[in-house]
Amino acid sequence: MEQSHNLFIVQPTKKELAGVNSRPTSKACRHIQICHLLSPEGTSGRSPKRVKVKGIAGIGKSIAVQKLVYEWAIGKSMCEFTCVFDLRFRELNLIEAPLSLLELLGERFQYLKGVLPDLFTSPGSLLFILDGLDGFKFPLDWNSPGKNIGVDSKVPMSEMMVALIKGRPSTEAPKHFFQRCCVVLGFEEDQVKEYTSKFYIDIQVAEKVYDYILNNDSLFMLSFISLYCYIICTAMAEFFSSATQDVVDSRSLELNPPRTVSKVYFCYLFTAVKHHALWGSAERSTPRSEVLSLAKQQLTNLGKLAYEGLLQRKIMFDSADLENSGVIPSDVQSTFLCHTLQPLKEETVDMFSFFHLTVQEHLAALYCAIQCPGGHYYLDF
Repeated sequence: MEQSHNLFIVQPTKKELAGVNSRPTSKACRHIQICHLLSPEGTSGRSPKRVKVKGIAGIGKSIAVQKLVYEWAIGKSMCEFTCVFDLRFRELNLIEAPLSLLELLGERFQYLKGVLPDLFTSPGSLLFILDGLDGFKFPLDWNSPGKNIGVDSKVPMSEMMVALIKGRPSTEAPKHFFQRCCVVLGFEEDQVKEYTSKFYIDIQVAEKVYDYILNNDSLFMLSFISLYCYIICTAMAEFFSSATQDVVDSRSLELNPPRTVSKVYFCYLFTAVKHHALWGSAERSTPRSEVLSLAKQQLTNLGKLAYEGLLQRKIMFDSADLENSGVIPSDVQSTFLCHTLQPLKEETVDMFSFFHLTVQEHLAALYCAIQCPGGHYYLDF
């Protein structure tokens, strides 16, 4: 959906970045599109060297970055850069031993390994994208004494990231060495309507779902977050499709559309299990209790994996993690887990992750509810 990628970003002034004002004013902010994220600043004509993009979980930060890289790859924008390195903190969490920047890039982008030293002769033509800082498990010491770290210096991953973001020795807080700080605002109201209309094949179903969202304040506010808009639309498929009109069972989920975040996630979970994980084993009219009974053990195992992952600040799992939780990467599990191949040292290993952190959090909460009903839970991070 092309228009949904035209994310709006607000740009605070330097005073607000320094914390002079607690709230940005309308005069201090302006809307820009993602393709202009690195555009020159005002009348100075100089592009920012370090840009911080923030927003709540699921708002579309990673998608915006992917679109930026895509437009660079096809020559549509950012043509001043020779090479773009897209590094994700969830993958950097897997690296325990010290290594150099050249070694890191050589492992992540093996096809560039032979030309990396030549690329770094013109560092101004290189763009580094660091995605998901809030998911980084290693501590970042912004006030540590500045070190002269070269591209071939072996250092712990946390030190490398601090040096890479700072760009130079500095004791300033992070907000001071970003020349531009942006916030992704998510969908506008007309984009929510457009997304809903394109999500469903049946236009009448799309209109009913949108009207329901519009008349529910909680769901309406959630729908501005792109991830939640997808989850809401998936969850609502059970309620408003024409096939549900023939279901007369008073216990059916279709008679009680969700109105809270928890119920939306539960209905999303139910819909995903029924139509994907148990495809061929459950019919549209299969009662909710029977569907969940068929998948209870698999969901419990997934919840255990999710819960223990949160305790360890882990969002990527290897085959041993799955085995310890009794998770088999097939059937129900494959509906909620993404499978990737990650380069580690000189080999490539199978890694798994939930398609979004919020889904991992929900499954972890579900696991607590199933295993210890009525108990008390304390998460110590």
